[in-house]
Order: sequence, then C-alpha cells, then structure tokens
Amino acid sequence: MIDIKSAKSSQEIWQELRCFESRDLVIAAFQQRHGREPNQVRVREVTASIVQGREYFKNAETAAVTVRPLLQYYGVASLVRALAIFVLAQTRPDEMPSAHGLQHKGWREALASGLRGLNELRVTVQEGLFTDLLRATQNTSYLCDRSVTVNKYVAYPIPAVGTEILFTEVASVVPNLNTDYRAWIGNDGLLNFSNDSIKPLLVQRFGTVLPVGEIVRAAPLHGGVYLNP
Repeated sequence: MIDIKSAKSSQEIWQELRCFESRDLVIAAFQQRHGREPNQVRVREVTASIVQGREYFKNAETAAVTVRPLLQYYGVASLVRALAIFVLAQTRPDEMPSAHGLQHKGWREALASGLRGLNELRVTVQEGLFTDLLRATQNTSYLCDRSVTVNKYVAYPIPAVGTEILFTEVASVVPNLNTDYRAWIGNDGLLNFSNDSIKPLLVQRFGTVLPVGEIVRAAPLHGGVYLNP
C-alpha cells in the first residue's frame, strides 16, 4: 500500500517556496529547467505571486472562520499563478487568464431544495487558473512511498474545457470528507472503487504504466489516500 501523504511539515514546504521569492534563485531554477534565462517580467511575476500567496495564508491563520476560506483561496490562486508562469515558459504572463477557470451552473436552484441539492452542484471547466494548473502539473500527483522524498507519481487525464464536474464526484473521494459526505448524501459514495468504476479515472502512470483495472482506495481512518498496485 502506498501512502499519499506529505512527508514534510507546512513550515518546511513554505521554507522551500520562499526560495522562489529570490530573483536570483528564480533565474537559476528557470535556466536549469528551460535552458534559457527568463525575462524580468516573468521573474517579477513569480516572486511577487509567491510573496502574496504566503501572506494570504499567514493572514488566514488568524482570520475569522467566515473570512478564512476566501484568504486561502487567494493564497492558492497566487501560488498557482507563480507555478504556471514558471513552468509554462511558452506563455507570456500577460496572456494568462485571470479567472479561476471554473464556472458554477444553477447553484441557486439546486440549493433551494436543501441538502438534496448537493447532488446537483456542478462546475464547468473553462480557461483560467484551474486549466493553467492542470497544464503546468500535467495533472500529476507526486507521492512519497515509504520515503521522505518523492519517489512515485500518478498522472490523471486532463479534463477538456467544457467538462462538467459534479461536487459529489469530488467530495465522495476525499477521505477527510467521508463523514460529512455520508451525512449529506446518505452513503459512502465512491470510497471503494471497483475495477470498472475506476477506468474513467484510470491512473496513467505510477513510476511505470499501471495496467487497466488497478484499484484506488481511500482510507479515511488513516487520513490518507492509498494506491493498491
């Protein structure tokens, strides 16, 4: 079983990210990755976005619960922008859309029916930070398998612009939401996949290519998601 959990504390992660607040370190890392030096606009956008993201998360720690999610969202958005500008070297920063890239559809009508309406909550993928993130990461999760460093990775298909995603499709496979999901919907959702049900979400790579039909299992009692290779 492979434990998909961070081997580093948030403090350690932020310490690494702070390297990208340095102009010189951003230039060196960009040259190493892309084989050329970035222009000053790109460097400035990366460093500024990292600083903004860190400050948003710092302020979120002491913010009221009614405000905290918004600050966390802006923090994530800033970090995603920094990542996209750094990785997507062929796209100019001013060409990147400022929208988040997910459009909600009919939420007011769906929620009018109470908790039953959660089944109908959906978003549509559009161009924006969400699609920039997918392209920059190739929709890949990097994992630590009995190691303090990343030694495995899993890549998922990238949804096309126009794809609709149901809230329940996301919530049902997040282990920490299992209890809430069961209370909202009345079942455990997709926490245990059958071979057939996993095929649309097939893991394409896991160090090497996984055969069709591998099982992905969420284990909420352990606080992590596990792959059963």
